[in-house]
Amino acid sequence: MATVFANLIEGCFSGFERVPSQADFRANLKQRFFRAVNRVEVHCDNNFAPLSPEKVVRLLVQTLAKQRHDCFNRYAPLLASLHSHESNLFK
Repeated sequence: MATVFANLIEGCFSGFERVPSQADFRANLKQRFFRAVNRVEVHCDNNFAPLSPEKVVRLLVQTLAKQRHDCFNRYAPLLASLHSHESNLFK
């Protein structure tokens, strides 16, 4: 499930290298999204079973941090301990 989740995220930003109008846009969008979630507390409801919210946030930030050739930007995934009305549905 972790691989499927990571591939879903990566799929949003890859595969557009040969489309001139999208190649730079997708790479820039990935970097902006990474900057928006790295070292920032992220809330995740417990609806990605069997992945825990902590694992989902870690996979999200780590996947966005990945560059070419398996190099990674420095990243620090943080989970916010918030409860929404949706969170209560899964308890």
